Amino acid sequence: MSLHFFCDQCVPSEITDFLKRGGHEVTLLREVLPIRSVDSEVIAKARELKVILLSLNGDFADIVATRRRPTLASWPFSCATARRSFLR
Repeated sequence: MSLHFFCDQCVPSEITDFLKRGGHEVTLLREVLPIRSVDSEVIAKARELKVILLSLNGDFADIVATRRRPTLASWPFSCATARRSFLR
């Protein structure tokens, strides 16, 4: 099963490359929005595209936790944790 990820600018290219090699579709933030877009715009674009938002930005967890719309899920990762998890 192929998934579609929307990767924030803080996601290392090693992770996006890993996802692509796994057969997943990856849309980079810079392909569809200005890099300095505010978090709410990034979340709105992820909902519009119906994709999985992947970010290492801790602010997203706070934003998602305060919203009542269950269309986003958040798993907090540090950059080091993400690299260890995805690049084994």
